[in-house]
Amino acid sequence: MVGLTSDEISALMGAISNIHACRDETALARVAVEEMMRVIPTDRADFQIYRNAPESFQTLYRHAPLPGDHAREARYQEIMLEHPIVAHVLASGGKGPFILSDFVSSRDWRRTRFWAECCREPGDNHLLSTAVAVTPSVHLSLSFSRRLTDFNEHHRALLRLAQGHIAQAWDNVRHFTQWRQQVEWLEYGLEVDGRGIIVLGPGDRIEVAGRRALALLARYFPDGRGSLLPSRLSEWLASQRRQGQADSDLAVPMAFHCVQGERTLTVRLLPASGQAAEVLSLEERDPLADAARLQALGLTPRQAEVLYWMMRGRSNPEIATLLGVRPRTVEKFAEAMFRRLGVDNRLAASLRARDALNETFQDPAR
Repeated sequence: MVGLTSDEISALMGAISNIHACRDETALARVAVEEMMRVIPTDRADFQIYRNAPESFQTLYRHAPLPGDHAREARYQEIMLEHPIVAHVLASGGKGPFILSDFVSSRDWRRTRFWAECCREPGDNHLLSTAVAVTPSVHLSLSFSRRLTDFNEHHRALLRLAQGHIAQAWDNVRHFTQWRQQVEWLEYGLEVDGRGIIVLGPGDRIEVAGRRALALLARYFPDGRGSLLPSRLSEWLASQRRQGQADSDLAVPMAFHCVQGERTLTVRLLPASGQAAEVLSLEERDPLADAARLQALGLTPRQAEVLYWMMRGRSNPEIATLLGVRPRTVEKFAEAMFRRLGVDNRLAASLRARDALNETFQDPAR
């Protein structure tokens, strides 16, 4: 890895801290761009979201916009696949960060139709870009452009360290916004959408917890400590707090996962801002309920069950054992399910399932 200076790491950690502190979904794109531009000097920068790429994308924030950007973006949509970085990401699934000169020389770039129609006027001659999956079909892209000098490996290393944090901040603010729109949960400790919340006080004491949160704690931590968080949660919570204190720790904040049979409890920390209390959100995934929800895709109950376990990475023989049928029967269900979904492989079917369940792309057993 490229050696970074203490000033570069200090600037990066300050930017990451400010990005994670953002609690406004509409402001996060702007905050991420402005903070990272303090770390990576650049002329222009964009924050975009791609859904079912290359079908659609949206620029959420652009630093230093220019007249004609809207028309160039429309043209970009039409010839997106000609962009060397986009073509590479779609072909390989790579996340980057990528420097344009990884794929094409500056001279050859200026000979392309894409540069002439989309990049010549704004002077996007040198590019640094990353694409981070927040769900299988949704990617966030943070792109920097310069007119005169190319980006280097220091810039790539800085963006690589930041990209996971940006994706996690997006996931956090999305959950935060969902809560805020439905109920003033910080005041009342209510639950919505089957999730539970806990408002923490000093010493990991549970100040406020709704019935759903208390039921999940009792189910997954039968050796609870009364009004204190279970010890395993306290240990995980301490590790999350240390991330903001250790100069060398740039690990992405992780959710806590607890598996019980086929069910999984996921706990996320919504960090405190200023004097605000820390809040934990708790969510349980139930295979039977999720499989039933997949029937909305036009599937039979059995096809939905096969799709659910396929999405979870189970092989056909494993699915057969879970459902009490023969592997050949699973194959028949899968073939019929593929036809209903209009796909031809397990990966494409799994992506459809994750979209239907609005599930973040992460391994719940991790």
